[in-house]
Amino acid sequence: MTLAAGRPASLPGGSPSSSRPGRERLAGFVPPLVVALVCHGSGLGSFFASDDITFLTTARTGEGLAGSPLRWLSGPVAWSVMVGAFGLDPLPFNVARLLAHGIATALTYALGVRLLGTRWAAMSAAAMFAASPAAFTPVRWASGFAELLTAVFALAAGLAFTSALRSRSRVPAALAVLFGSLAMICKEVAFLLPLPLALALFRHRSERGEPRSRNAAVALSLLLGVAAVLGVVALALARSGRFLGGAAYATSLDVRHLAQNLSTYLWWATGLAGPIPDQVAAVDPGALGAGVLVTLVAAGVLFAQRRDTQHPCEFGAVWFLAFLAPVLPLLHHTYSYYLYLPWAGGCWFVAGAMERAVRGRPAWFARGVVGLVALVFVSLGMWNLRARERLQVHGLPADRTMRESLLVRNAITGLREADLPAGGEVAFVNPYPRAFQDIASREIALRPRPTGRTYTPFEAALRDGETLRVFLPSLSVLGFGERVLPEWEAADVFLYENDGRLVRLGRGLEAQRAFGAIALDVERWDLAEPTFRRMLALGDTTADAAFGLLTAVAGQRREQDARPLVLGFVRRWPRDPRAAALAAWLASGGN
Repeated sequence: MTLAAGRPASLPGGSPSSSRPGRERLAGFVPPLVVALVCHGSGLGSFFASDDITFLTTARTGEGLAGSPLRWLSGPVAWSVMVGAFGLDPLPFNVARLLAHGIATALTYALGVRLLGTRWAAMSAAAMFAASPAAFTPVRWASGFAELLTAVFALAAGLAFTSALRSRSRVPAALAVLFGSLAMICKEVAFLLPLPLALALFRHRSERGEPRSRNAAVALSLLLGVAAVLGVVALALARSGRFLGGAAYATSLDVRHLAQNLSTYLWWATGLAGPIPDQVAAVDPGALGAGVLVTLVAAGVLFAQRRDTQHPCEFGAVWFLAFLAPVLPLLHHTYSYYLYLPWAGGCWFVAGAMERAVRGRPAWFARGVVGLVALVFVSLGMWNLRARERLQVHGLPADRTMRESLLVRNAITGLREADLPAGGEVAFVNPYPRAFQDIASREIALRPRPTGRTYTPFEAALRDGETLRVFLPSLSVLGFGERVLPEWEAADVFLYENDGRLVRLGRGLEAQRAFGAIALDVERWDLAEPTFRRMLALGDTTADAAFGLLTAVAGQRREQDARPLVLGFVRRWPRDPRAAALAAWLASGGN
C-alpha cells in the first residue's frame, strides 16, 4: 500500500501529488458532499424519538447514565453540550448530524486519495459512502450521533496516520493517536482501529522501507495501548452487568451465528436487500448464500492484487471487517446502521477493484467505468432511501425511527396547543384493538394479540410518559388505555389518533360522553357499555346516555338484557325520534 508516491505512471488518472491548482483539489470534495445533501437532507425534518428521550433526560437532569459508560464522549459530553446549546429544538441537532455525515464523507474522500491514488476514484468512493442507506438512521436519529462521531474521528485518525507514514514531523502521528482515542471513547467498535493502521504501516515498510514511518509505529503502539486498556475496562463492565444493556445485548461466538450475521451485513451492503433490511433487527438466515458469494468475489479481488504496489482493496477489506467484527456476536441487534463506518472500507474496496480492472485503459474509459459503478451504487442507495421514507404500514411509517419521530412530534404539538395549566394531569385513550409487532415471523402488521401482551406505537413512543416529562414537565401522565377509566376523570383526557395527533375529550362526564360517542361509532360495544354505565352513575339523565347504553348492550347481541333498557327508553322519552323504531323492535319480538 504505497501511500506516499501516488499512482504508478502506468495507471490512468494522474498522481495526487501532481501540480494542480488548489481550487481543483478542493473540487473533488464537492460532488460527494452534494450527494450527501441530496440523499440525506430530508433528515433535517426529523424529531426526537426512542433512546433520544433518555439521553435528553440525562443531559437535562444529570440523573442516571444513558448508554454505555465507555461512550463518554458521544454520550454525556456530546449530549450535555448539544442540549445546553440547542435546548429541545430538534433542528440544530439535525444540522449537526448532517454536518457530521458531510465531514465523514469528506474524510472518506481525502483518505481515498491516499489509498486509491487518483481523485476521480476517491470521489467515486466518497459518493458511494455519501449515499449509503446505512446513514439513514444515524442522520435522522439524534442517538445516531455516536455512529457519526465515531466515524469522523476514526477516519480522521486514518488520514493522520497515513500522513505520519511519510512525514518526519511528529504532529500527524500525535493527531492519529488523539483522533483514534477519541473514536474509541465514542463507541467500542473503534477498539479495532489499530488493525487497518497496522496493515498500512506493514505495507509501507515492506514496499518503501523508509525510517520516516517510525513516528507512525509509535502512534500505532500508543493506540494499541489505549485499545487494550479500554478493552479490559469493557470486559470488567460486561462481567459486572453494567455494560451493553444486559440480556438485550446478549452475544454468541458460535461460528454459524457469526457467519450468518456477517453474511447478513454483506448482503445488506450490496443495496439489494430492500429499503428497510433491518426492520426486525435480526439475522437473515437466507442471506448466507449471498454472503458466501460476496466473500468469494472479494477474495478473488484480493488475490489478484497481491503483487501490486498499491493495496487499496486490502486496506478497505480490513477496515470493513475491523469495524464490523465487534457487532457480529450480538444475537438480537443486527442493524443496517452498524454498516455506517465499515462501509467506508467497502467503498474504497469497490473503487479500487474497478480501477484495477481497467488499468492500462485510456483515462476517459477508466474514469467512465469507475464513475458508472459509483453511479449504480448511488442510484440504488437513493432509491432505497426514498422508498424507506415513503413505506408505510397502517398509515404509519414502517421505519421505527420515523414512526416514533412522527408520533412524538404530533403528541407534543397537540398538548402544547391545548395550553393546559401547570400541574395538570393527562390520560390517553384509543378504542381500537391493541396491536403488536410479531418479531419472530418478521411481520409488522398491527393486529390484536390474543395472549394479552400488547404493542401500541403511540404508547411505545411516549415511553410510559417519560417523553412528556422531558418536553412538558409540568404535566403528569396517568396512563394509556382503551377507554376513560373512573380514576382519570379529574384529568384532561385525549383521544390519540393512529399518527399521534390528539383530540381533547375534556374531563369527567364530558370526557365520558365524548368517548362514548366514539366507541359507538367504531362499534366497540364492549367499551361503550361501561362508558355509558359510568355516565349514568355520574348523574347523566339524558336520552343520549340511555340510548347509548341500550345500543351497546344490543350490539353484543344480549337481547334479554337490552329489552328492559329499550322499554324504559320508550316510556321515558316517547317523543324522541328514536322511540318509534325501538317500539317497533319491541313489537317484533326483540329480534
